Amino acid sequence: MAVVVLNWNGRRLLARCLDSVLASEYKNIRVYLVDNGSSDESQDFVREQYPKVTLIQNHKNLGVAEGGNVGARRALRDGADYIVRLDNDVKVEPGWLGPILEAAQADTTIGLLSPMEWHYDGTQLDHHFHELLREETSYEEDIRKGPLPPLYETKRVLGGAMTMSRSVVQRVGLFDPMYFFGHEDGDLCRRARHHGFRMLVVTGSRISHDSRRVPSHGRTPYINARSTQVYNWKNPEWSIWKKVKFSLGFSKNFTKITGWPMDLHHLLTMAYLQLWVFVHLPGIFWRIRKERRGACYLE
Repeated sequence: MAVVVLNWNGRRLLARCLDSVLASEYKNIRVYLVDNGSSDESQDFVREQYPKVTLIQNHKNLGVAEGGNVGARRALRDGADYIVRLDNDVKVEPGWLGPILEAAQADTTIGLLSPMEWHYDGTQLDHHFHELLREETSYEEDIRKGPLPPLYETKRVLGGAMTMSRSVVQRVGLFDPMYFFGHEDGDLCRRARHHGFRMLVVTGSRISHDSRRVPSHGRTPYINARSTQVYNWKNPEWSIWKKVKFSLGFSKNFTKITGWPMDLHHLLTMAYLQLWVFVHLPGIFWRIRKERRGACYLE
């Protein structure tokens, strides 16, 4: 059993996260901290304060997708049967892991699992997690009827607290590094569904999420917009014509998606993004074909 925590300049977040993971009731776990080239002494902090944690140092920021892959590959080489991918702004609650492992071991059709994600103050569901439930399930209706079932099926789960088994990884693969960050989790879930696996929220497992403290990346809006384009070009439910229409219409929604004003600088950025997508279309189509055949991004 492996827990892979991804970190980039999040030293102030690590104690809260790692202390909670190491206090888990399930003791047969190995914790990995994948550091994406931090410049805030995160590596020294982990090395000195958490000698039981296996530190993996990337020479630069490889992004959420490939950074997580680096840790997962190491865990697989070390013999892990299950891998939990956690963001560094997560605090796991007591008893969080048992229900997840029990569910994963009971049904081989289960692909990716998620705990219930709560706001850091514990008063309400995390905003992004709540939005996922509203978009991918009948959550609002179901919650009015009473407590959710122990295993609540959804079309996708979030990558900030995602559990996968070795057998699923061997059939589906890991995150597509083309995303860097944004939509890499939805893409993996979509590929898992293609190979016959189900996504589940384990309602008896709980974590809290403190995304307000995550360091920002200067190119975040651009990378999010780029990832949105890639994600929709890879959508197996869309025709080529619908994908072309979305890509052409993306320019109209660029300001809404990025939050940037439509000045000359950002117009040029938008044009560059469209050129980037056009240049990478052959690679995107190659990825689609390869992913449908089997596991990808394991090396």
